[in-house]
Amino acid sequence: MTVSNHQTIAVETMASQYARAGLNRVAEILSEEGYQVVRWQGPYARRFKFVASTIPPCDAAVIWNGLKPRYQLPVKTLRREKIPFLLMEVGWHPQKGTYQLDWQGINTGASWVSDLLQQKFPKQSPIQLSRLSSDLLVVMQNDADSQITHYSPHFKNMEAFLRFLIDVSKLPLRVRFHPRHPPGYGLRKLIRKNRHRLVIDQSNSLSAALDTAVAVACVNSSSAVEAMQRGVPVLCFGDAIYRVPGAVYCLSDDSNAVNQVTQSLLNGQCDLGIAAVEKVVSAIECHQLSLDELRIPLLRSIQSILQ
Repeated sequence: MTVSNHQTIAVETMASQYARAGLNRVAEILSEEGYQVVRWQGPYARRFKFVASTIPPCDAAVIWNGLKPRYQLPVKTLRREKIPFLLMEVGWHPQKGTYQLDWQGINTGASWVSDLLQQKFPKQSPIQLSRLSSDLLVVMQNDADSQITHYSPHFKNMEAFLRFLIDVSKLPLRVRFHPRHPPGYGLRKLIRKNRHRLVIDQSNSLSAALDTAVAVACVNSSSAVEAMQRGVPVLCFGDAIYRVPGAVYCLSDDSNAVNQVTQSLLNGQCDLGIAAVEKVVSAIECHQLSLDELRIPLLRSIQSILQ
């Protein structure tokens, strides 16, 4: 139903093809519904050049991520001017083809996540471990991503994370690099020094890598959601939207706790419950929106923040 007012919504433009597709669809929907849409050249409107412009006068805005350093000034401006805004990001599962949209934040800062993280699930029907391997698949993440800069309280980067696991894990380690962010010098040096303690994953996909992993370790990677769906136990070391006791192992830099968990897994014992895992994955999937599914949640959110 088309709105009758002429409220103005500023929608960011992005160089990233994926983000641009989502933001363009948002702008299209809002325009079709009668809003006056203006496009804002955000800090990533050009791939290799910082070209952020001033946010134009508007009644509300839609921006991408909002946590990266380049967004500090735009977000501060929106809050100072008391302009409500929605935050958009890549979906968690499946990542390809989905988005999340929220008024409060991204990642664990999203409005719906706190209720999920407070859920209590009985540890019934424990996950059956794979007998194909005893490897702990260690998923590397992008050190510069907001998941690490804002939601990794125990490890400042992947080098520190892997160094810790090398020291305390009872399971042999198999390291899977981020597909778009190759390891830096410090991480490569650490791996070379500890080749007797780990191997590099050579699988051509995450799905293939999971086929031969007894468990997955990550700070808070979205890859963990696929692992959970596949019935592979997840060791979570940071703040994550799936960090729910009983669904994943909620760990930190406590060496003894990690030692005990990995020893139990090595012995073929898993304390995570299938029902808990399924409920957490289902809750996450409910908040992933394809381009075709954006309209109703977007309009509801815009109307809510404009009230």
